Amino acid sequence: MSRRNLIWMAIILCLAGLAALLAHRQPEVAPSDPAIDDLAPALEAYELIQAHGYADFPPERAWQGAIEGMARRVDEYSRYLSPGQADQLDVGLTGTHFGTGLRITESAGRLVTVGALPGSPADLAGIGAGLEVLAIDGVEARYFSLEQARPLVRRPVGGEVELRLRERGGETVVRRLVAGPHAVPSVTGLVRDADGEWVHALDPEAGIHYLRVTEFTERRSTQEFHEAYRRLARPRGIVLDLRGNPGGYLQAAAVLVDRFLDGGVIVRTVTRKGDEYVHHAHPAGTYPPVPLVVLVNGRTASAAEIAAGALQAHGRAVLIGRPTRGKFHVQSQFALGGGRGSLVLTTARYFLGAPATRPATRPVTQPATAAATRAGGTDRRAGIRPDVDVRLTASARRELALLRARAMVAPSPPAATDSAPADGPPAHERLRDAILAADAQLAEAVALLKRRLAAATRPAGPDGRARP
Repeated sequence: MSRRNLIWMAIILCLAGLAALLAHRQPEVAPSDPAIDDLAPALEAYELIQAHGYADFPPERAWQGAIEGMARRVDEYSRYLSPGQADQLDVGLTGTHFGTGLRITESAGRLVTVGALPGSPADLAGIGAGLEVLAIDGVEARYFSLEQARPLVRRPVGGEVELRLRERGGETVVRRLVAGPHAVPSVTGLVRDADGEWVHALDPEAGIHYLRVTEFTERRSTQEFHEAYRRLARPRGIVLDLRGNPGGYLQAAAVLVDRFLDGGVIVRTVTRKGDEYVHHAHPAGTYPPVPLVVLVNGRTASAAEIAAGALQAHGRAVLIGRPTRGKFHVQSQFALGGGRGSLVLTTARYFLGAPATRPATRPVTQPATAAATRAGGTDRRAGIRPDVDVRLTASARRELALLRARAMVAPSPPAATDSAPADGPPAHERLRDAILAADAQLAEAVALLKRRLAAATRPAGPDGRARP
């Protein structure tokens, strides 16, 4: 076989046979495969680089670059993952994250710790809130901006970082952290109590509770959500927060929606060939029909906006916030042979379901845009629009980011952070009230639920309706 064909065979193993990848098998390329002619310009470019390029260009970089470029040309969501990236994605979708778990912020021109995620290396090292970061890996912290310092202290898996910290009493300590995997819950409350347990009650007397889903993981999200729901005390109104949720597994999102619906189509997916898969709601296991508000924003995407849109389409929930991202496509991950990483491909798109009283289902995106997407175009249509549009100011978003970071981390000992009087409210209640004061979208959700609960308890008039 000629040198030209030998080089080509090395590249075509990963470039050709996408159909075979979709069938979950290693591509087998014959010398007469039409893909060789289709991709001949890629080989020509590779030979020119090898013959005339100044830099060394090994075959591994060639085929990785070819796959990366080809995936980007499919659509905006398809991509190539190197072996390490593919492993981290797999683990992340199971609810395990990598890093040190340390969270920092900037205060009065200094870098200070917010705290550590429970169970993370930083938490196990005893790093709490309010410590000043003096140096990172021997370099004084004053040389780093917050944006530069954050990735340095979090580190990828296996990375190490040495931190010199000043404690509240003025003592300087050195901590060396080794990044590693640690479990991160995908279902949370608004704040943690002194024991580190999530608090879901927004207004205990009114029975209004808060559940946030940060991502739909493969198995844990549905289990965590149901366990959290069962712990709610007398739920009479629920706020489901899907803001910032990038999606995840569609099946997990459909199971959650099924808990709030007793029938009908939740969502259906349609492939390029017209094959359909329909997710139905079932009466078994449906939660009581208490009022439900779903919070969404521009970072609510994919499976998360399908969950929000399905609840809205069935009239089961009121959506508050900002329009969702508009990512209504299904991605599937396919492993490349020989441990060469994975290819994430768009394989279908979503259609929302509708109640049984409405025979036709409503597509999330217009059919005309699907052809443009298949042809390599980008669907820029708006996402799901909320019923009540509420914007957050830039200053409110910055304040909320800091407050939420404090709420996520493990609580510090009361002596280190709690300066309230002994008879005052606990620290977690003060943090909850601060979040409610800064978060106009959440405050609107609570106000709406209170109005509905109040209307439901007013005595009926002569016509059988609640009195105004």
